Amino acid sequence: MGPGITNDHVPPVQMFPNPKPSNLVTVPSCLDCNKGFQKDEDYFRGLFQFTGAAIERDEPEFWAKVKRGLDRSPLLQATIEKSLRMGNLANAEGVQVGSIITIEGNWERVVNLIAKCVRGLYWFEIGSPLAASVSIECPRYDTEYVDLPSIHSATQNGKRSWPGVFEYKYGLSQSNPTDSAWVFRFYDTHVYIAFSGNMRIGIGGLQKH
Repeated sequence: MGPGITNDHVPPVQMFPNPKPSNLVTVPSCLDCNKGFQKDEDYFRGLFQFTGAAIERDEPEFWAKVKRGLDRSPLLQATIEKSLRMGNLANAEGVQVGSIITIEGNWERVVNLIAKCVRGLYWFEIGSPLAASVSIECPRYDTEYVDLPSIHSATQNGKRSWPGVFEYKYGLSQSNPTDSAWVFRFYDTHVYIAFSGNMRIGIGGLQKH
């Protein structure tokens, strides 16, 4: 994420209820890039209206606002509803251990939002941009096993957190800092994993693949 003429919030400011925290992370962004994520941000936030979030217990007005936004956008609401599926959650041996809500047909929109968070928080944590040529992947729990305990032990807490809304951890490769692993937790209930470059998690911690 290079120099720009606007400041972009990472994670998106619309993910936070009022009053907004005073220490939100902003990163430089060009105007087109900033606006280009708006539809994906609307879609991503709308997902939580259907999948549930712990913050509903404490911030009913916030979720009422999200619902009103979806009511004004029936196409977006229909798109979200049609993309949600129940999937199987398996362990490392491929044995089903539970069920999980999955996204069909619009997963790329989630990846776009997560990738934006990776690039923005990388800039915030490291002080330099993650080159556009560095790929970012966001594995799906229903199609591959994700070893969350290993990822948590191989990553460190970010410089800021907003408990109940958004928290993150990250880890960098010692040989190439553009290879990184990220853990994002939204509303205490939804966890997304992302990798940049050649980073993966294996036995013994972070490693290339």
